[in-house]
Amino acid sequence: MKTIVYLTVFFILIAVAWNAFDFLDPFGRGLRNSSAAFFGYVAKQSIEHGTLLPLIALEDDHPHYYLRHMPLIPWLTYLGFLILGTSEWCVRLTGLVFCAGWMSLLVWMASRWWSTRHALAVSIILAAVPLSAFYGSIIPDSASLLAVLLNLWCYYRFLETNHRKYWAGLIATLILGSLCYWHVFYLVPLYFLHGLKERAGRKILLWYPLLAFSILVFWFAIVNLSRSAETDLGLVRMVLFVIPPPFLWLATVGGHVLKLVTIPILALSLYGLIVNRAPRYPLIMLGLYGLMHAILFRIHLLTHDHFLLHLLPFIALTAGCGAIHLLDALGNRKILKVLLAGCCVAVLAFCAQTNITLYGRMKTDKYERQGRAIKKKVPEGTLIYRRGLLPQVLFYTDRTLDAKKFIENQNMQWKKAIELYGIRFF
Repeated sequence: MKTIVYLTVFFILIAVAWNAFDFLDPFGRGLRNSSAAFFGYVAKQSIEHGTLLPLIALEDDHPHYYLRHMPLIPWLTYLGFLILGTSEWCVRLTGLVFCAGWMSLLVWMASRWWSTRHALAVSIILAAVPLSAFYGSIIPDSASLLAVLLNLWCYYRFLETNHRKYWAGLIATLILGSLCYWHVFYLVPLYFLHGLKERAGRKILLWYPLLAFSILVFWFAIVNLSRSAETDLGLVRMVLFVIPPPFLWLATVGGHVLKLVTIPILALSLYGLIVNRAPRYPLIMLGLYGLMHAILFRIHLLTHDHFLLHLLPFIALTAGCGAIHLLDALGNRKILKVLLAGCCVAVLAFCAQTNITLYGRMKTDKYERQGRAIKKKVPEGTLIYRRGLLPQVLFYTDRTLDAKKFIENQNMQWKKAIELYGIRFF
């Protein structure tokens, strides 16, 4: 038993260590770096202009706030900069903490729902799959995923025990999740439908949806009452009503899945789903949650392959079940077990090579050099903007965006995306 626990911890540490592969590097290419650099820039601007709301740009000395994502990550980055100083690794540290949190929680859930052997299998999968090794700490998705898993666990335990502490945890994680992103709200209709089937009490069927709706209204009020350069109801309309070309979408997203999840893990997940004839309802909810996110953000999934991270808990748990069932089915056939172990080593080696390749492709210091060059040329206090100015460059400029030009360019980019992909509305 102790050996299994130690091995499980070891593989979780490997999974987290993969995400720290570029911990001290300058911000380079790719969504990992652009996301971290952007939140670092927002935190720096908030500190410089003395505001708690995440500041992104100025227009005639009037602030424009970034409220497309919720403010928890900018706040934590803001706090980290005040305590540890402004640096790339300070931004990445926030994501690593959440990464360790959601991975540990997922493995622990596997041990509680099945066994420690299942937990070990899940930890090995998390350490191997490029999706978790490369995007496991991306912000704000890693923070939101931790809140979702905590919320689902509290719901499961509340129905099992009807204990007040789990009801309090359900509310607390809903509020925490709402400070990270909107993902935790996907679970609300699932809880309601499941509550109808299980004849749950008024707390689940009435008060919890009402609380979730109140939080949503509160955030939308803040967004629309504040000066926001990044959030409007146009984004909501795009999420709800825009359809990408089906074949383009399937080909692109399928390529993302094959690259980041790999065929062996997908096959193992499918096998685990088939043999697990009586899956626990939280597992089904995790799968539906990931699918809801992929469907709602179908446009963004064309270019934002890290959105697949929200399907990973379901894939990892089902693949873990498949791996353990396969081992049990082999029984005492040592030759087959040796062959299976050899296949596992080959898969791990392939995944490790993929991870190294992905990190190698995004490593560069050209954005740091470009940002520092702009900082030298542009006088302090001058608003800046140019088309194609990446967050990785912006982080190093220590200058503030011109809100008017920024908003104009954002609108133009949406129009270009619609023309490029042939996107149409209902």
